[in-house]
Formats: sequence, structure tokens, C-alpha cells
Amino acid sequence: MTIRTATMKDLNAITKVEAECFPSAEAATADEFKDRLEHYANHFWLMFDNDKLIAFVDGFCTDEHDLTDEMYANAAMHDENGKWQMIFGVNTMRKLILFGDSNTYGYDPRDFLGGRYAEDERWATIVHKTLADSFDVVEEGMNGRQLPSVDYGYFTNLLCELSEDDIFVMMLGTNDILLTYNPNIDMAVTKLDKILSYARENCLAQFILIAPPYIKVMEPEMQRYHDCCIEMNERFIKFAKQYDISVIDASKWAIPMGSDGVHFSIDGHKKFAKNVLENLESF
Repeated sequence: MTIRTATMKDLNAITKVEAECFPSAEAATADEFKDRLEHYANHFWLMFDNDKLIAFVDGFCTDEHDLTDEMYANAAMHDENGKWQMIFGVNTMRKLILFGDSNTYGYDPRDFLGGRYAEDERWATIVHKTLADSFDVVEEGMNGRQLPSVDYGYFTNLLCELSEDDIFVMMLGTNDILLTYNPNIDMAVTKLDKILSYARENCLAQFILIAPPYIKVMEPEMQRYHDCCIEMNERFIKFAKQYDISVIDASKWAIPMGSDGVHFSIDGHKKFAKNVLENLESF
């Protein structure tokens, strides 16, 4: 993250973030921001994630104690030596967190060293780039990730730091089935039950659960994992509905798999991204 003051070159980015944060009738216009930047660009503080503006604060200095409507409209009221720093707004892009395992990470099953598909071949990055003007998208995929415990601070902190305008998408469960010789569906469902209960009580954002595509039967011994995926998804969907949490059944999307039957192929990633975007639009 980088924080700095503004220049006139930041006008378009500032205006875009403002438009995402406020209804059109309330958002400041590009002309209004141009006027503000001409008078007090050094009193804008911009936060960037790489080259993308994700938040900013602005306001001028004055000897007046109280913030008035006129101050928003008249940038010439700025007094560089004023005793008070006014804050006109704290504008933050809505967050979209994509939390998942190696398929969210973009693991390439053709690479035994844990490599990734290219950026334009990973579903999470395709979604990220498509929605970059509307959301601060965070790709939280990790190889081998299982359903986390609600005692896991990193996971619960992610949930609790979100606002009601944010979205948290979670697709997990495959590794809870796959990384054991005798899959225990009850254990996976119990963990999900605790996650959904915690999210229901503590997460202000919209929580969207994606029941993952089934493991594909590439060899006879994979049949039990495939069958467990079917039962797991059925129970995941049932629990989500009980908690009134949005749920998507990705097993219906017929996602093409790679050679291992677990990880998406390149075409699978592209198809998965298309379906996720369509579902997010409907939500």
C-alpha cells in the first residue's frame, strides 16, 4: 500500500472512487474535484494498492469551527494557515474478497512445482480485472487450504473488517475431502456450520458460499472422493439456506478439469469466471 497527497493527474481516479461511494445525486463531480485540487491538492490523502486508487480523504483548512455545506461547494474558502483541518469525506472502494484454495489461487496441474496459470487464465484474476472499477478485489487463494476454524484469527479478521457494502466469496471444502484416505464429510460440514454461524453474527458484508465443482473420476479410486463431494455440496447448500446465506452450486456449471481431476483447466477457469460474474451481477 502507498499513501500520498494528490496532483491534478489523479482527478479521474478520485472522481471514479467518489462515484462508487455515493449516489450520483450526492457524489462530487469532476469539476468540483478539479476546483478542490487547484486550491488544496496537498490536503488530499490517497491510498493506492499498487497503481490502483482504493481510498482517499480530503478537506481544507479553515479558522471556522464547524463544517458547513458551503465549504463543500467553495474550495476558495481554503486557508492554508487555518487552525482546523476539515474532513469532507473518507471514500473507500467496496471490497470483494475471493477466499478459496488452489483453484482460487490458479494452480496449474501441469506444473508439479506448484506453478500458476497466467493472469488472464485464472478465474479470480479475470473477475478481479473485470470488476476493478467497482471493487477493491482481493484474491485470497491458497494451495491446500481447508475450511478454517473460527479460532483462526486471520480468517475472522477478514470477515469482521468488512462493511455492509462489501462482498466475501468463499469456495472451500475440496481439500477437506481430498487430503485424507477416508474422507470425513461430517467434519467438513461441522466446520462449515461454525463458519456460517460466525459469519451470520459477525460479518456485515454479504457472505456468498460457493459449493465447489465435484472432483472428477479420473481413476477408480477417485470415485469415493467424487461421491463425497456430492454429499458435501448437498449439505453445504442446506446449511447455507438455514442461515439465510447466499449460496451458489458450482457443480452445475460443468467446469472442465485438468489432468488430475481436481484443478480447473484453462477453459475451466474462464468458464468459472463467466459464471461467477453473472451470479455476482444477480446478487
